[in-house]
Amino acid sequence: MKTLFIFIALLFSSTAFGYQHLAVGQGVSAPHQGLGTFFTNGFTNENSFAAAQLNKTRITAGYAEGENDTSNIGAEFAYGNGNAGFQAGYLARDCTNCEDDFRANLAIQFAGIGFGVGFKEDLYSLSFLLNPDGQHRIGFVGESYQDADNSANEFFNVGVGYAFYSNNFVFSLDASKREYDTSLVNDDRVIVSPGLLVPFQSFSVSVTHDINVDLPENSDKKDETWFGIALHPQNNFSVGVYSDFYGEWNANVSLLF
Repeated sequence: MKTLFIFIALLFSSTAFGYQHLAVGQGVSAPHQGLGTFFTNGFTNENSFAAAQLNKTRITAGYAEGENDTSNIGAEFAYGNGNAGFQAGYLARDCTNCEDDFRANLAIQFAGIGFGVGFKEDLYSLSFLLNPDGQHRIGFVGESYQDADNSANEFFNVGVGYAFYSNNFVFSLDASKREYDTSLVNDDRVIVSPGLLVPFQSFSVSVTHDINVDLPENSDKKDETWFGIALHPQNNFSVGVYSDFYGEWNANVSLLF
């Protein structure tokens, strides 16, 4: 009986946040480790400073299922030492008129501030994370999409957020907005995402609620809640599964060494 109590205590004891297995919010203030170059929620990509927070090498494979039998298969290689790092990801899309994507992130920490840049075809991003090792963290992501073929498609994304890291949970509150260069598109919508992540010794769970603000009339956008669970029984292996985070469901497997 004593052994059973010890096992339960170890299973549900809190873990350190040197490595975040699971996504929460929009990843602006609390970016996760697991195909964050593509699997993300909100208008912006996740804060690219996550590349520097690794403190090890990671290889990740991911799959996402969308509506109308569309699918996405991706892979990512990442390395970080806690102060600097990079991520390189590739995503193959199986849908009408879709193209495969390659994205890379570079990140560094200096004087208590995390800096990150991201590169994808026609999309460039700049990220900051204030107090990246502390309890209170403030994130910013700015992205610019420049379409050489059709300037009417060009837009700018911006995301801001706050995250609180305790020994028992992570609370994040992120918001993002997209603004098109053309005045023909109504771009007042803002997505606000409060989220909660609770880590245990062998697994983590998270829940996030996406709230749409300033919707245009006759919009079909609805507020949504998505969930995630990650299994990490060993320090060098992690599996994450999500509902309505990226597509209808998605999953990723990571090996760390």
